[in-house]
Amino acid sequence: MKTAVLALALGARVAADTCVGTVDVATDSDVMTMQVVRRSVPQCSRAFGRTQPQHYPSNDHGRTNLHLSRSNHSKTTDTFYYAGPVTVEDGVLSPGMLEEVISGSRNGGRAYLASSCEEEIYDPTTYAAFDLLDKTFTYTTDMSNADCGCNGALYLVSMAQNKEESECGDYYCDANSVCGVRCSEIDIQEGNKHSWHSTLHDAQDGAGAGAGYGGGGDEWNGPRDFTSEQYGPGGNTIDTTMPFQVSVSFPTDSSGQLSAMNMKLEQDGKSLEFGVDEYTYNGQSGFTELTASLSAGMTPTFSYWCSDDMLWMDGAGQDGLGPCPNAPEDGSKCGDTVSFYDFKITGE
Repeated sequence: MKTAVLALALGARVAADTCVGTVDVATDSDVMTMQVVRRSVPQCSRAFGRTQPQHYPSNDHGRTNLHLSRSNHSKTTDTFYYAGPVTVEDGVLSPGMLEEVISGSRNGGRAYLASSCEEEIYDPTTYAAFDLLDKTFTYTTDMSNADCGCNGALYLVSMAQNKEESECGDYYCDANSVCGVRCSEIDIQEGNKHSWHSTLHDAQDGAGAGAGYGGGGDEWNGPRDFTSEQYGPGGNTIDTTMPFQVSVSFPTDSSGQLSAMNMKLEQDGKSLEFGVDEYTYNGQSGFTELTASLSAGMTPTFSYWCSDDMLWMDGAGQDGLGPCPNAPEDGSKCGDTVSFYDFKITGE
């Protein structure tokens, strides 16, 4: 396993193993071959406060705890986390995890799609910038290795427009400032074989508006758009011990503004359909910023990580209906990888 030098300056030139392969993205008229760019810079931990949960328009719950979105920095420490592995084989993109457990977390791989890749260099002008307004993005995922406390994610961020190198040295940005830079973020999936979250975030809204199933705290519940009988190992609609197809659509209204994020999980002719059609942040529509971000083009990003503090996503919640009543003590239940493949964009 290659390791980066701890004293490495967080600049645009980084450790090797940046370019890890290619995947195809099919469209209505073409097939785009995209480079997979791996984050290979060690990054320092970042702690986040918790003040309120995600906003779930279809659920009535208190706002007393913050959704900590996809950060493997839930512990306050000055430890540098080495970047986890990412592999591409026969068009299957698989972020993996390092074996070492630090402060209850195992660091995982993160990767981005790009038009080109040069080893040891990150260039935001090469990051994919997909305009998905009035389009559907479809792919297949396998999360059979991801148990409670594990998070396999595919999401969109405005990296192609980001001019700040970030603390991670790769121009990464998101709505929780994981690497010190905020930008719009659309979590198509954050989940494991027990839970699933799809969440919209304006750049300053780390909590966001979400849908799906799982999670919560002592005084609030995560989304409950379906149940553990429908989604999970042996589920009667989505059996997560097997791969399944994911589709996300971003319809617009008559003025051209984003009006919803519509999700569909499908397997063997059965499906779960849910989504977010209301999003207000600071008294204004959260769709306005996301319309501009999608129109400018957003970068598909893939990650896999675990934590002993993942109950916001897969915990039982106040109602006890979430899938994972107890946080795992370490990341031992997380298999080596999750996988993503068969990427398609339709509606052009």
